[in-house]
Order: sequence, then structure tokens, then C-alpha cells
Amino acid sequence: MTIIDKILTLPFPVLNHWGYWIILLAAMLEASPFFGLLVPGQLIVIMGGFFIKLGILDIGDTIFIAALGAILGDLIGYLLGKKYGYSFITGYGKYFFFKKEHFEKTKKLMHHHTGKSLIIGRFNPLTRAFAPFVAGSSGISFSKFLAYNIIGGIIWAISFVMIGYLFGRSYEITSKYAGKFIFIAFVISILFIYLYRFINKKKHIFTKYHLYALLLNIFSLYLFSKMIEDVINGELVTKLDVWLNAKIVLVWNPLLNKIMISVTNIESPSHLLYLSVILFGILIYKKKWYYSLLFLFSMIGGLLFA
Repeated sequence: MTIIDKILTLPFPVLNHWGYWIILLAAMLEASPFFGLLVPGQLIVIMGGFFIKLGILDIGDTIFIAALGAILGDLIGYLLGKKYGYSFITGYGKYFFFKKEHFEKTKKLMHHHTGKSLIIGRFNPLTRAFAPFVAGSSGISFSKFLAYNIIGGIIWAISFVMIGYLFGRSYEITSKYAGKFIFIAFVISILFIYLYRFINKKKHIFTKYHLYALLLNIFSLYLFSKMIEDVINGELVTKLDVWLNAKIVLVWNPLLNKIMISVTNIESPSHLLYLSVILFGILIYKKKWYYSLLFLFSMIGGLLFA
């Protein structure tokens, strides 16, 4: 039985009493060097959001505890890196295919992009456990590290607690992809910010309606999560599907069946792929760079969710 299964079998009073301690310990260990690769802290924090929905935990307390655990875990990693990092990397790094010259390059990168490395790195499973350790061994000042550590810890806690709350019982599905999606979203957001600043110096291409489009996409993500939850729980969406299926059976006939098969064949993945390539080529040909990128990212996002 895994640690997740053991948590799920705990009685509600036990979860109500020990739930916050479990979240604190999980978040702290996942942010610590080496332990972060073994402890499913991210999944446990997402489960915390699910327990909020069940009324077992409080949303404010859960976010605070998760953020506190992440911040403390990063502090441990930073202090270990500051005291033992350089000697450990120079002495044993070669056994992990991490040579001294690699460390020097990483050190320069950490000094030039401290905020991005610590905040965005928290959402990447491979860097989450080691970024604070590298920051400490690279000589990043404690005050600078602490500021980014607190910001990153709060953002991380809010993100994954709310994902667990919104996605409800589908947290197991979500946990496999949430970190990946949020990490990609952060990277793309930063790229767009720099792209906007670069282009906006020469020509204003962004209009007010982009804000409304962003809000609409966020709302669409919420609807998507609710649909997943309803399907799992057998709620409204499933009942609607059963009702619609019963109505279709009443009007079914061979001609309608042939029409629907033809429509299905037209909308097959291969046909949609050909159409997408043609549309993308047209946008490139007409030099619609903004819409080309938007279309490309939309297709990539569709493939990720497929």
C-alpha cells in the first residue's frame, strides 16, 4: 500500500487533526535535496485541496501550511548547499556526471537568473529539490534567496491547493500533469512578456480584448475540471449524456447513421492534422505572426490534453 493509499484510508477525524501536519511534512521534504525525488509532496498538497472541498480542511490554513513547508524545505536545501555544496560537488559531482565546469556554468546562470531559477524551478520535478541547494552552493545572498523563496513557495502552494480544490476527485489524473502544465505555462508566460516588451517598443499589436480572451480561457479550464469531476462522480454531465443518447436512439435511422459516420470520418485526426497544417501555412504566408504563434500553441496544448 502506497503512502497515498494510506492517507485515503484514514478516518475523517484523523485527517482533520493530522492533515495539516502531513501536508507540512510532505511539502517540506519534497523541497529538500534528494528527498524531493522520493516524496510525493505535490500530490499530497493537491489532495489537500480535495479535502478542502469535502470540508475536512480549511482553505486558508492549507495554503499557509503548504507554503510554510515549501519555504522551510528550500531553506534546508539552501543551508546545506551553503555549508557542504561546493565541497560535495567538486568531490563527488563527477560520480553524478556533474563536473566542476558544469557547476561554474550553473553558478553563473543562478546569479544572472536567480528569480526565474528559484520560482519557475519549483514547478519542475527535476529542479525543485536541487535549485535551493545549488543557490546555497553558488553564493547567492540569503536575503535575495529568502525573498524569491517566499514568493515561489506562496505561488506554488496556492497553485496546487486550488488545482486539488477545482479538480476534486480527479486529483490523481491531475497530479501526473499539473506540474508539467504549470511549468510550461510559466515559461510561455515569461516568453510572452519579453516578446511583448520587445515588440511594443516598435509597434503596438496587443489590444484590450486579449485580457477578455485570457479570462475566458481560465473559465474554460474551470469548466473542463468540473466536467472531469462530474464524469467521475456520475453527476450532471454523465446524466445529460445518457439522456441525449436515449433521445438519439428514438430518431435513429440508417441514413442518419451514414451521415454521422461521414462526419466522423471527415473530422478524423489525420484530416484535422492536414487542415491544421494548411491553415498554419496560410497564416505564415500572410505573415500573421501573432496568429501563427497563437494557432501553434493552441495545437500543442490540444495534443497535451489529448
